[in-house]
Amino acid sequence: MAAPLTDWRALLKVNPNEIDADNEADDDRNDNLGVSFINLNPGEIDSSDDLRVALRLGQRLAKFYRAQKDGYWDKLLSLAQEHKQLKDKSLAGAADGDTVVSNALNQLREEVEYYRRSYEDKLGEAGQVRDELKRCEARVRELQNEKENLKKVNEDLQKRMGELRDPSRMKSDDGERTSRVRALEKELDEALTENQELYDENQKLNAKFIVLQKDKVESDRQINELSNEYTRNKKLLNEKDQENVEFKNRINLLESQMPHDSADDDDFIMKAVEERVKQWKDVFKAKDDEIDDLKRKVVNLHDKLQMYSVQDQKGDVSTLNKALAEKDQQILMLKKKVEEATNDIIKQTDALDRMRTDYTASNDPTSITNRSHALETTRIKKQLNDYEKELAERDSRMHDLDKQLRRFLDNNYELRDAVQEIRQLKEQLKLKDRQMEDLAQYANRKDLTVNEVTDENEELRAKLGMDPRTPMTVEQLKTARLTRTESNQAVVQVLQKEIERLEEERLKLKQNCRQLARQAGVRAAELGLAGDSVWIDDNGISRPSGTTTDDAIRIARNDYDQQLKAFDTNVDQLRRELLDKTNENRALITEIRGLEQGLKEIDEQLKQKRFQRSSNTG
Repeated sequence: MAAPLTDWRALLKVNPNEIDADNEADDDRNDNLGVSFINLNPGEIDSSDDLRVALRLGQRLAKFYRAQKDGYWDKLLSLAQEHKQLKDKSLAGAADGDTVVSNALNQLREEVEYYRRSYEDKLGEAGQVRDELKRCEARVRELQNEKENLKKVNEDLQKRMGELRDPSRMKSDDGERTSRVRALEKELDEALTENQELYDENQKLNAKFIVLQKDKVESDRQINELSNEYTRNKKLLNEKDQENVEFKNRINLLESQMPHDSADDDDFIMKAVEERVKQWKDVFKAKDDEIDDLKRKVVNLHDKLQMYSVQDQKGDVSTLNKALAEKDQQILMLKKKVEEATNDIIKQTDALDRMRTDYTASNDPTSITNRSHALETTRIKKQLNDYEKELAERDSRMHDLDKQLRRFLDNNYELRDAVQEIRQLKEQLKLKDRQMEDLAQYANRKDLTVNEVTDENEELRAKLGMDPRTPMTVEQLKTARLTRTESNQAVVQVLQKEIERLEEERLKLKQNCRQLARQAGVRAAELGLAGDSVWIDDNGISRPSGTTTDDAIRIARNDYDQQLKAFDTNVDQLRRELLDKTNENRALITEIRGLEQGLKEIDEQLKQKRFQRSSNTG
């Protein structure tokens, strides 16, 4: 940003037409001109032309600031509208994520169980791999000791060959010397062959040992990943359980503070349950009214029986029979309504049982929260069993009441006992009302908890770019993970096969070199020449030479070393590729962990927003 002008003459040199309000690139320059125009002294203007230029500058600057103000105001309005739309979307989608979060929780719990079983299987496999590695290490140590012994024997034979080739110790009998040399060469050839066989076996065991060691490292890494993921999922489930407990306490607090005439849109579930409870209350209230009417009728009948004489008893009995017939019909209606109420209660209990089984089947029974849930579910089950027993007793009582009414028709039943029975039934109905209200409140709390968890899951899936309406199954997650693992294993197997092929080529070249050396020795023996007077060309033909055996061996060793270097370079390149694949896998793991951390941060933000919303509504 340029410094503002401090000279009035310099400011008057600026062309007012250059101040363009539509060009955003000149905003800094125009701001500097405005600051300079405000800070300069108007008394320094000497002529009318300068005053005219100053007025034009003021007009252009005022137009520039007015355009800036309009732009900022439009941006502010657009941001406010966007904020309102986002708020409406968040409120509209807050109540649609219940099923997705519950499915995600079930998936996480199933994944935890699957990882736990995989962890145990991997531990067993790791134990077997460790035993195999120990056996291979013992075999490798034995072969190394045997190799050292053969090296010592080879060195002794080379020393003996050197002594025999020493001109100072050579005897005049060339035939005897040649036979001894041939015998020693044959013995050396056998020793080299045996050494080569042992070396090949050692190489195979080393390759097997390397493969087993890689398998051990891979299995350890997978076990560590599974254990880390298992602990992370277990920790996440514990956090979710703690959140559920906190949400329960918060919901109880909000229910205690909530007014009865609240019209908040967020409480539509509570309203639905309350309406259902009100319907039940109305039904039972109607039952109470009918029972009161029956009670009054029974009292009136009892009074009539006491007032009427024995002569008028027959007429009273006929009217009583009619009243009892009406009462039978009313009792049948009451039975039907009671059966409907019991069916509703049974449906609610079945729903609670399903929720309980779904919840307890996916939780870890070793955690404290799960034990508390198990105790709570057992308490509810016991309470439901008590309700069922009471309903059975109630049916038996209704049956007994029917029998008593039948006996009343035969003048074998007293009205006082009937009134007492009706009072007891009324008290039992009130008790059932209270128990049903408790069950409705408990179901309401569970529904709210499930709704909140589902909202959180939909929000998280939306943040990750996933469709919140189509939940992923555990089989899909397992298939994706299995595909990635199989691709990585395939790459590793291809690289290992390439390494084994290069090792086999190296061993074949080494065997060819040894075979050529043996052919040279046999050819020299057939020609009656010393071993240092024959060399082998590129076509494998032995030729006499003036070079010594040491020079030929040195040349062969140099060629062999170059080939080994080339193969080692290929092996190193393959190892680097394998290391790159391993680094890519680690980068993917790091990215997954970063995504998990982002999910946790999003979860914390959602918790804070929910807490602020609950505090505002409270």
